[in-house]
Order: sequence, then structure tokens, then C-alpha cells
Amino acid sequence: EGVQLKVLLLDLSQYFSKASNMLYDVVEAPLGLMYVMTYLKKQLKGKIKGKIAKSRIDFDNYAELRQLLEEFQPNVIGLRTLFFYKDFFHQTVAMIRHWGFKGPVIAGGPYATSDYKSVLQDTNLDLVVIGEGELTTTQLIGAIIDNKGQLPRENVLKEIPGIAYVPKQLSITQFPKG
Repeated sequence: EGVQLKVLLLDLSQYFSKASNMLYDVVEAPLGLMYVMTYLKKQLKGKIKGKIAKSRIDFDNYAELRQLLEEFQPNVIGLRTLFFYKDFFHQTVAMIRHWGFKGPVIAGGPYATSDYKSVLQDTNLDLVVIGEGELTTTQLIGAIIDNKGQLPRENVLKEIPGIAYVPKQLSITQFPKG
């Protein structure tokens, strides 16, 4: 026992400061992720070590994000963004995988929830939380802990309400329309 699952939650709802296409220059705290992390820690008492980071504030370029990953060494990464930042979101997920991160990558938040079928076409992501964030994420992280830090098998995933994923035996082109 005593081994903690390291969970990194990234808020990608702001471009890096060098980006010229800023929608507006206002910084908002990642309140949703703060709530999810607080709930995770309360429910999974001592089983996780959590960290939240927001683009432009906690890391302002890909080198700083990579350094954050190398220092914290997460077992699971959760990401959220708004629809407006979807290209930045997918580019960031691709970079995380390119750097060799092999653990589960989970998407949530407004963009992932509203367009999960498109989000799941990104093979760098494992699944999308579309249910109540804190409840679904806690159940999912609990299942990952039970499976020694790895994404559980599909028979376990099927029992978790509020997630969407592409079953391994299906390609995305066969994903059921709904």
C-alpha cells in the first residue's frame, strides 16, 4: 500500500502568452478542476497525489509543460478545454504522447462533453468523461487504482456511467451513431 496514483489535471482553456490569437486577456482560475481534485482527494483518501496546472499560468510553452510532466511524473492525465481551444487541446495531447507518456489520458470539460465523438477520433486520448465530472472521474480513477495505474479493461469501463470511449474491437468508423 502507500503507493499513490499521481493525477495531473490540465486546463487548456488559454493559449500560451506568445500566441497572437488571444480571444480575451482574462485569467480565470480552473475552478472546475479544483472541485474535481478536491472531490477525488476526499473520496480516495490518500490514494492519489494530485496536481492542477493551467496553460499560460503554470506553463507558458511546451518546454515548460514537458518540464512539469518530467518533475511530477503523472500516472494519469486529465485535460479540459473550451471548444474555441480545441486545436490547441489536440496539439497538446499529441505532444504529451510524443514525449512518451503511456498512461491513461482522459478528456473532460465543455469541449469534450459537447463533441465527444469528434474528440474520440483523436487516438492519443483514451476516453471522455461526459457525466458529472467529480462523480465519474472518481469512479474512473478508483478503477485505474484497482488496475495498478492502468486503464481498466472494457468490461470494467462499461460499468462506469458517464464515460465515452471507442471499444478496442471497433474502429472509429464503426463507432455507433447516436
